Order: sequence, then structure tokens, then C-alpha cells
Amino acid sequence: MRGNPCSPSPCGPNSVCRVINEQSVCSCVAGFLGAPPTCRPECVVSSDCPLTQACTNQKCVNPCPGSCGFRAACNVVNHNPICSCPPDLTGDPFVYCVSRPPEPVVSQNSCEPSPCGPNSECRVVNDAPSCSCSSEFIGTPPNCRPECASNSECPSQLACINQKCRDPCPGSCGANAECRVVSHTPMCACPSDYTGDPFTQCTPRPPVPVNLSPCSPSPCGFNAICKEQNGVGSCSCLSDYIGNPYEGCRPECVIDTDCPSTLSCIRSKCQDPCPGTCGTNAECKVINHRPACTCIQGYSGNPFQHCTLIREIEDEMKYKDPCSSSPCGPNSQCRVVNGQGVCSCLPEFTGAPPMCRPECTVNSECPQDRACVNKKCVNPCPASCGTFATCVIRNHSPICACRPSYTGDPFTRCFLAPQAIPPTAVESTQPCLPSPCGPNSECRVVNNGPSCQCLATYVGSPPNCRPECTINSDCSPSQACMRERCRDPCPGSCGTNAQCTILNHVPICSCIEGYTGDPFSSCSLVSVRPTEQTIIDPCASFPCGPNTRCDNGICTCLPEYRGDPYVACRPECVLNTDCPQNRACLRNKCVDPCPGTCGVNAECLVYNHVPMCSCPSGMVGNAFVQCNILQETEKGNPCSPSPCGPNSVCREVNEQAVCTCVAGFLGSPPTCRPECTVSSDCSLTEACNNQKCINPCPGTCGFRATCNVVNHNPICSCPSELTGDPFVQCVPRPSEPVAPQNPCEPSPCGPNSECRVVNDAPSCSCSSEFIGAPPNCRPECVSNSECPSNMACTNQKCRDPCPGSCGANAECRVVSHTPMCVCPSDYTGDPFTQCTSRPSVPVNLSPCSPSPCGFNAICKEQNSVGSCTCLPDYIGNPYEGCRPECVIDTDCTSTLSCIRSKCQDPCPGTCGMNTECRVINHRPACTCIQGYSGNPFQYCIPTPIEDETKNKDPCNPSPCGPNSQCRIVNGQGVCSCLSEFTGTPPMCRPECTLNSECPQDRACINQKCVNPCPASCGTFANCVVRNHSPFCTCRESYTGDPFTRCFPTPHNNENMQ
Repeated sequence: MRGNPCSPSPCGPNSVCRVINEQSVCSCVAGFLGAPPTCRPECVVSSDCPLTQACTNQKCVNPCPGSCGFRAACNVVNHNPICSCPPDLTGDPFVYCVSRPPEPVVSQNSCEPSPCGPNSECRVVNDAPSCSCSSEFIGTPPNCRPECASNSECPSQLACINQKCRDPCPGSCGANAECRVVSHTPMCACPSDYTGDPFTQCTPRPPVPVNLSPCSPSPCGFNAICKEQNGVGSCSCLSDYIGNPYEGCRPECVIDTDCPSTLSCIRSKCQDPCPGTCGTNAECKVINHRPACTCIQGYSGNPFQHCTLIREIEDEMKYKDPCSSSPCGPNSQCRVVNGQGVCSCLPEFTGAPPMCRPECTVNSECPQDRACVNKKCVNPCPASCGTFATCVIRNHSPICACRPSYTGDPFTRCFLAPQAIPPTAVESTQPCLPSPCGPNSECRVVNNGPSCQCLATYVGSPPNCRPECTINSDCSPSQACMRERCRDPCPGSCGTNAQCTILNHVPICSCIEGYTGDPFSSCSLVSVRPTEQTIIDPCASFPCGPNTRCDNGICTCLPEYRGDPYVACRPECVLNTDCPQNRACLRNKCVDPCPGTCGVNAECLVYNHVPMCSCPSGMVGNAFVQCNILQETEKGNPCSPSPCGPNSVCREVNEQAVCTCVAGFLGSPPTCRPECTVSSDCSLTEACNNQKCINPCPGTCGFRATCNVVNHNPICSCPSELTGDPFVQCVPRPSEPVAPQNPCEPSPCGPNSECRVVNDAPSCSCSSEFIGAPPNCRPECVSNSECPSNMACTNQKCRDPCPGSCGANAECRVVSHTPMCVCPSDYTGDPFTQCTSRPSVPVNLSPCSPSPCGFNAICKEQNSVGSCTCLPDYIGNPYEGCRPECVIDTDCTSTLSCIRSKCQDPCPGTCGMNTECRVINHRPACTCIQGYSGNPFQYCIPTPIEDETKNKDPCNPSPCGPNSQCRIVNGQGVCSCLSEFTGTPPMCRPECTLNSECPQDRACINQKCVNPCPASCGTFANCVVRNHSPFCTCRESYTGDPFTRCFPTPHNNENMQ
């Protein structure tokens, strides 16, 4: 049989060989010139190009675009871009040219102002200025310039990085890869005995399998795929990769200088770095790969945050201070020296005024082994990788790998690799068992061989599949890294009537025009209160940003807010990425997400903001419920003990263990995990409830109220035409009353607030047990997601849900807001009812004796194996333990209540006649139907027709609703609830209507939370309250029916035992 004429290729480098009529036909790769075997790029060095062009990425291009600063002119001289300011401007032409200032008064110091030009130093020598270029700049004043502005100014083995000629190799290639610089570009390759993606990781080359097809083994280079066409293997680069697929494909870029000067290398692609980099009212221009921000004309401030309109200064005295007009630009300070303003950058900012800037805004401004986090070049490794994993930084990103002899997902947890099973005849028919593809990948059998690809939402190529991102800087500045995906961080970040802009990965919230308030919760219309006389108030012109306080024109941030009060103050965090990687953003605070997240005996470690639960060495089980001591089992069963990790199922297939995640869990064994454990695992418009990401709005807000989810929390508000408490009921706005003598009646403070008169003006504060700031006072919580993981939202307060939830002798631990009940190690039974001493282990008579099942599960023998299922009305993993559908209200959706351990509608039988019922935050809320009035918890009657002669009495008829009283104050009706009723009019209600509205050790009897034990049990019986119900047991040494009567235990029964 004749050989392949293209193997080996006779065509030479940079060429393609194709077989036509059994002969080799050669052609140059696209983008190369000449003819085989001498195919060459358009250029290798700039001298291959005309004098007005430079060689960039083996192409002759104009080096000017993106090389010079704002308003600067560029001319190409001998392949190099020469930047200069026009005659009427001055400054650093590589950064910013500004208008020439008026000629200053002659100074005694000949160096102030400096005559030396930008990037230079001036020294006085013999009363005359002596100029020299600053360190790291070359040339002679006034034309001092950076060492380089483009690659063409460096030797071919170096690249222009941050205006310095440097070796581009460090940090560019993956683990075990070799790097060589070719025409300024780092070229990565795996050593001869290694394989893989050299830009990520090279792994030892496995033994060459038997050639089963033209694509096995693959004739393609790295980052290329092989497809069989007409019996021949055809290679093509993976998407987003370029190059010769038969030799190896590379990303579009590795360092900035792989891109035109107007683009940056972001996530291995040449992209515009401007979106999301500059603040409001600022413009962005890319200069030498870096985004440069300036305020638009007529505005001033910090262009990296916010530019404000320049206000004319009427006081001419201020012009005498050369620093009063802030001539230095943002992020700078001005000092008066010899009657003139001398500018310098603030600490932690680089550059020279007026272009002082943060240390970094994109990754490419940092060394390859650092990432730009919060505008600082830092090590991105801490808390990025899982346990027993190592971290190395490649091209600014943390690359995680399991330690030697460990396996698993290096981004979550690595485990000791099981001992290799000797090859068997099964391997030929099961090439994917075990999978050779590595973590976060899937294996499919194609042509009797394994075919590997990364799981959806993962990038790279096996065995190096990785999340799309682990830190913000893996994303463009207009996106944030959320749940390992680059996403728009705005949805759910800002409150009602607020707008959102993204600044360097962070959502910035501000009230829309005409509104004021906290843009992170709710903005309200600006109210103008008429006054009898005009008082000059320095705060009246709104000089402060949102979430600030103004006192005599001095702006300060509100408590627990931070930032520049003249621009905007924001909470400590809005996204997880605002926090260190071992903290999560909960209720706008960076906190440890571990407490209350993991089960009994489990360990918790935080990786990339996510709490990861695992059983310690020597223990097994569901780490989110309970870990138990590993029991010795019979050898020979590959699933005993299970190698699959928690929340997984092990099946024996061909004498090997095959692992899959339990239904409802994500990931792949041994790191199966719930959809969420804290709300920050969900999108900002969802909250984590029972380890599921759901919309927290249904059943949360009151009648006629609207609900918006802001940062995982439901925010309730009344529509503009209504008023009232949005957590209870919104009612039509009353007609505007005559201006009262008391500015607090009616109160302008909004619901759930208190109003006090201070200096003849209303002073507002939230009522006790409410949080926030008027007019947006709200309960401590309305959903579990607003509480720490070890608390539950009970009656709008964050409380420990354990008391009264578990049975006798049981232990309780709160896991993800839910009380988890377990029997101690030497007890058995239903921990939600009663645990009893564990009896001696009987002789193993069948697969179900003793039962392999958890509590509240039954065992059935199937094919000589015990199979476990949960009892009716119980849920969970039957091999670990089943639990009731609910224990407390918050185990249910907000539109249902936990009644007798089931999530049910609490409305039936709750309200009186002529009423309607709606469930709000698990509670039934009763109201009279339209045209009726009265007590909706008893009965409503038709509303009587008003007698016009009685309209003078504002309390007749009462506007306050049922269970309330009306008092006349200053000619107006003032409403309050009757004693023994709670809430605020018109929604005064009894202390309780359901058991779930009471503590777990109380029951709702006659609309009161009381102890249900008295008169519940028989004589000589004890009573304890569990989950609102009385549990009766006979006293020690007594027997009988504890609900009627217990009798002493007869002695003859003891003797018989």
C-alpha cells in the first residue's frame, strides 16, 4: 500500500500540504507571502517595511494609532512613532497635551516652572536651569520619551511592555511549557515528551494507542481538532485560536503588544479596554494599549470615578490662591511654592499631573504574574484554588492543578487518587471508564476511543478545562466574575428609580434625575417644602453625592458607607468580587459565609467567595447535612466505601465504580454541590432558599405593593399613586390636608418610622426593630437570604430556628437557614420526633437487616440488595436520612406556611365573612372586600353611607381600619392599634393566627401564643413542646397512655425481662 505523500510534508515551513491524485500539492498558509518551500511573513523586522510603517505581528502597519496622548500629533520617523504637542499646547505628548498657561511672573527659582519639558528633571546650576531626562526615559530635553512606544523600537527578542523593552516570556506560558520569543511574540511549546495546551499546562505524553482511525492518534498540533474527511484526518484550530493547526494554534494574543496600540489583550483576545473603565461624564481614549480617562469639556473631577459640572466661582478673592482652581487634575495635590501652584500625584497613584492614574485598570498594566484587582497589581492566587491544589499564575490568571497523586476539581477540592485498577478486557469496550479527560470535562466514546470535551460553562481543552473566570480581572471591565461566569453586574444591583453604570467591574448606582435617596435600595422624588423666608443654606445646592450627609456644606458618608462623599458613597460591597476571596458579600457586608452552611462534623473552607463543605479524613456522608465515621465494609465492592464524594451516587459497572451526582446537585463527583448555599451563589435577582436559586418576591410584599429584587433581597414599595406600608398594604393617597401647625402630623417620614419636631422641622428616624433610613424603613428581614446562614427569618426577625424544632434527645444544627435534626451517635430514631438508645446490632439476616437506610426511610430487598426510599411525605437522601417537607415557615415559599410539617395554604378557615385572604411572607392577611368594613378576622358588613352632617369629625367614620382606635389631633385623625394587637393601621392584626407565627415552643390558641402543654397530657406524664405541638411521655418507671394516664411499671414485667 502506497504511503501518504504529505507525511512527512515536503512543503517547508508556513505551508499546507494537500493530497490530490495521490500527489502532494503545496501552498502557503493564509497571510504568508512567497511560494513553498520559502513561505514567509510580510515582515520580520521593521526594516522590511516602508519608513512610514513598522512591523507588528509580522504585518507592516502605521504605528501611530494609539501611540500618542490626548491632543498630541504623531509623525512616523524611520519606522518609529514620534509624538509632539501642537504649538499652542504643552504637556507630555505621550499622555496629554493641555493649553499653555499664561506666562507666570518671573520666579526667583529658574526651575519653577520647569523649562525642561515633560518627563524631565530640572536642577539649578549657577543660577541657571540644567535639564536632564527622568529615570526610565531616554533622549534629551525637551524631547524626553519612553524607552519604547511600540514593539518595533525593541530588539526582536524583546517586547514593548509598559513602555519598556522586556522579555515577554515570564508568565506567558503554561506549566511545564517552554517559551521562545519570535519577532517580539512569546511562542509557547510543550517539550517533546509532553502534550497539551502550552499556554495553559503541558502533561506527560500518554502511551500512543493503536491507530484506529486517521484522527487516532491525532495528526494535529495543540489547540486544534481533527475531523475525518474521505479517510484523511483534517485539522482546524479551535474557535478563538489562530495559527497552523498542523503545528499548533495559539490565542489571538498573549501580551498587549500582540494587538494594535488601540486595543488591549483581554482574556487572550484583542479588545477595546475602554468599556467600563471610566466614570460618568468622562471620555476614554486608548493610548499604547492603556485606557486613558479624561473629563469631558466643562466637567472636572476624577475621570476614573465621576466628573461633575464645573461651577463658576464668584468670589474673586479665591483666584488669588493658585491652587483654588485645582489646576493639577484628578488624583493629585497642589502646593503653593513661590506664589505658584506645584502639582504632584497623590500616594498610590502613578504618572504626572494632570494625568495621575491608579496603579492599574486592566490586567495588562501589571506583570504577567499579577492581576489588576481593585486597581492594584496583586497576586490573584490566594483563595482561588481548592484544597490540596496548587496555584500558578499564567498571563495574569490563577491556574489551579491538583497536587501529585491527587485528583478532582482543583478549583474546589482535590482528593487522593484511588489506586489504579489493573487493566482488564473491559477497557476495550469502556474506554471512558475511568475517564482520561481530567476534571470539568466529559468523555464520549467515538470510534471505540475516548473523545474528551469541556463541560458547558467551562473553557479550555481537556485535561485543562477551567471556569470562564475566577476573579474580576479575567473579565472585561464592563463585566464582573459572578459564579465563575463573566456577566453584567447591574441587574439586581440598584434600587427603584435608580440607574446603573459599570465602572471597572463594579456596579455604580445613582438616582435618576429628580429623585434622591439611597440608590442601592430606593430613590424617591425630591420634595420641596415651602418656607416662609428664604434661608441661605450651603447644602441646598446638593453639593454631596448619594448616601451622604451634608452639614454646613461639608459632606460625609453615611455610617457603613465609604467613598468620596462629594461624588458617591457606596456600601462595603454589592458583589462578591468587592470582597477578599475568602469572604462573601451578604447584606452589603464582607463576611465569612461558612457559619451555618455545612452539616454536623463537616469542615468549611471558602474558595473564591463560595463556602465549600467536606467531611474530614476518616468520615463520610453528606457534608451539607452530617458526616459520620467511616465504617469498615466488605472488600471487593468498588462502591463500598463509595469513592464518589458527598451528594453523589455510586453504581458498580463492570466491577468498577461509576459516580454521578444526586438529582438536583451540580458539578461532577467528587465535588457535587447544591445549586446554592448562600444567596451570593445566585444571580443578584434571585435568593438562595432551600439550596435553590428562586425569585424571593412572590408572597413577600403587601396588598397593591410592587416588588423589586435588589442584591438578592426583595424590596417592597408602594406605587406613586398609593401610600402606606409596602410590607403590609398600600392605600390611595389622601387629599392634601391643610398645612398643620405640627410638621409631624401627618408624618412625612414614611412607614415604620418615627417623627420628632426639631427646630420647627420634622426629624425622621426608623422605629425600633426596623432598619434603613426614612422613608425606606423596613423590617430586619423578609426572607432567609437577608439573615446569616445560621439564622432564619422568623416574624421578620433573624432568629435561631433550632429551639423547639427537633425531637427528644436529638441534636440541632442550622444549615443554610434550616434546622437540621440528627440523633447522637449512640441513639437512633426520627430526630424530628424522638431519638432512643440504639439497640445491640442483630445478626445480619438479610440485606435489609440491619437496615442500610437513614431515619424516616424504609428498606426493600431487590435482587439481593437493600434499596432505600423515603417514607410518604418525607424528602431527602434515603441513605442518609429523610426529613419532613418543612419544619419552619421559611422551608416553604413565601406564599405557603408550614402546617403539620407540610407546606400548605394558610388561608382556608382563617378570615371571616365577606373578606379576601392573601398570604404575605407566610402569614394570612385578611381584608374586607370592596364596599365592606369591619374586622376581617371575624366578619365584614356593608359600609354605611356617610352622613354629610358628620363629615366634620375626621374619626367618624374611622379611617384606621379594624382593631384600631382613632384620635383627633390638630383637627386630624391619628390612628393606632388597640392594645393586644400588632402592626400599624389599617392592618392591625392579632398576635397570631397560625402556629408558625409563634416561637417553636408555643402554639397559637385563641389568637395568642401560649404554652400548649397545660391539660394536654395525662396524670404522671411529662410534656415537652416540639414544633408547636405538645409531646407527652410517661415518667420514668411508668407506662401507659401518656395522653390519658400512666401507671407504675409492674415488678413482674421487670423480672420477665
